[in-house]
Amino acid sequence: MPKPKLRDFKKYLASLDEAALRDELLRLFRKLPQVQEFYMQELLSDSERKAMLDSYKKKIYNQYWTRGGNPRRFSNAEIRKLQTAFEKVSVFPVEVIDLLLYRTEVATEWAHTFGGM
Repeated sequence: MPKPKLRDFKKYLASLDEAALRDELLRLFRKLPQVQEFYMQELLSDSERKAMLDSYKKKIYNQYWTRGGNPRRFSNAEIRKLQTAFEKVSVFPVEVIDLLLYRTEVATEWAHTFGGM
């Protein structure tokens, strides 16, 4: 099955009236967890969005360090999955950039402590 084109999707949306568009959005929100998470970001307050970003930062930190503060063998694949998951739900590019910079900071700290640099 060929991948649908954006042009075709725009034509489909243009053919719908406002009530049908609302119904379509509600259907997507109910069916797809990614849509729920995306709009959750849109509806969250600043403090709640910061808490969500902090939870992703903590998950990244836990990939590099044990609970006791010792370095561990990290998984780049797991860290990329965390970044991708956050990129999918994040509304603001600044938060994605912040998470990427945080990963770099933690990786640098890990390499310095573990003797990788």
